[in-house]
Amino acid sequence: MTESFQINKPKIALWKNLKEKKGTQTAHSFFWLSFSLFVTAFFILVAIRPTILTIAQLNKEIKEKTKANEILQKKIDSLVAAQNVYVKYANKLSLVEEVLPQRSHFGNFSYYLETASSSSGNLLVSFNIAKSAEGKKLSGNSLLYSSDFSLQADGNFASAKDLIDLLETSKRIVNLETFSLSANQKKEEAETSTTPSLKSEIKGKIFWLKQKK
Repeated sequence: MTESFQINKPKIALWKNLKEKKGTQTAHSFFWLSFSLFVTAFFILVAIRPTILTIAQLNKEIKEKTKANEILQKKIDSLVAAQNVYVKYANKLSLVEEVLPQRSHFGNFSYYLETASSSSGNLLVSFNIAKSAEGKKLSGNSLLYSSDFSLQADGNFASAKDLIDLLETSKRIVNLETFSLSANQKKEEAETSTTPSLKSEIKGKIFWLKQKK
C-alpha cells in the first residue's frame, strides 16, 4: 500500500510576501524623501533668490564704481601732472605774455614807443597804428593776428640807431619792415651843424594772439 504526503511551503510564501512589502515600503520612503528634498530645495531657492539677486547687483555696482574710480583717478593724475608743469613754468608765462600777448594792447605798445624814443634821444613826432579790433589774421594760423604801425621821430644818426636797437630788442615781437632817414633842417644849417638833425621814419608790424570766444 502506497502512502502519499503533501509538502506545504509556507516559508517560501511568507518570504515572498515580506519581499513585496519591503519593496513597497522602500518605494514609499524614497518617494517621500524625494518629495521632502524637492519641497525643501524649492523653499530654500525662493527664500534666498532675493539675496542672490542683491549680491549680483552689488557685484555689478562695485565693478562699475571701481571702473569709474579708475577713470577719475586717471583724470586726477592728469590734472596733478598739468599743475606740476604749470608750477614749473609759471614764472615764464609772464614772459610769454610780453612776447606774444593774448590781446593787441595798442596802448602798451604806444607807451613803449614813447619811452624808447625819449630814452634814445629822439623826439617822437607822430605815431600811427591800425587799431582795427580784428586786425589781420595771418594765413595758416587762426589765432595769430597783426597790425601795421608807423612812426616819425626827430633826432640824429646815433639816436636813430639807438631807437632801432630798442625796437629790435623789445620783449614783444616787432617786425620792422622799412626804415628811412631824411634831413630835418635846411642845407645851410646842416653844413654848419656838427650833429645834423635827421627825421627817422619806421614802419612795421606787431603781433598778438586772439583769444577764443
